[in-house]
Amino acid sequence: MAYTPQTSNPILKQNWFQCIFIIETGKRLSQKQKSLYDNLNWLTSATVSGNAAFTATYASNGNVNTKTDGGTYSYDATKFNAVNGVTNPAPSPIALKQQDITYTAFMLPSVIKENNTSDVQYESTYTYGADYERIKSITKLGGTTTNTRYYFANGYEKDNSGTAREMHYISSPSGLAALIIKQNLTSSLTTPIQTIWVLF
Repeated sequence: MAYTPQTSNPILKQNWFQCIFIIETGKRLSQKQKSLYDNLNWLTSATVSGNAAFTATYASNGNVNTKTDGGTYSYDATKFNAVNGVTNPAPSPIALKQQDITYTAFMLPSVIKENNTSDVQYESTYTYGADYERIKSITKLGGTTTNTRYYFANGYEKDNSGTAREMHYISSPSGLAALIIKQNLTSSLTTPIQTIWVLF
């Protein structure tokens, strides 16, 4: 796919581009995403394979006015880009539960806690390396570990939960271009591998 050098948007940005999903059965399914931009190259609409469209509108200063997954945004009167409220659409995509975040001495999240709809607490704990880069996270639900994720260099992540999963973020000169997800891996690779390419 070609991109404009000025905006990094696809040149044929109002046409469909295709993502191929290879699933465990070996069948190939086509997924199509359509992205539309306004004359300032701001994303206004995105649709994936006939699903409901994601839409966004903007103020003249570039602030987001509305988003399908967020509702209507309001801003502080004296701080240029400071969001001070969001009116959720129904059903609400933004959790209304309280979220508590503890930070490290170098101002990165250490522990994030939030209750789910059944009031069972989710807790994510993050570990950082000497360079302050995230190297590990542990997610718990009700005190039971549900996932451990390791973060490696060059955009590679690995989950150790019920199903092994690896993620590799693919960069391009204009930014993030794709995400490869592999699931159900074995050392011999004799079982089918699920690979999903998600284009941004």
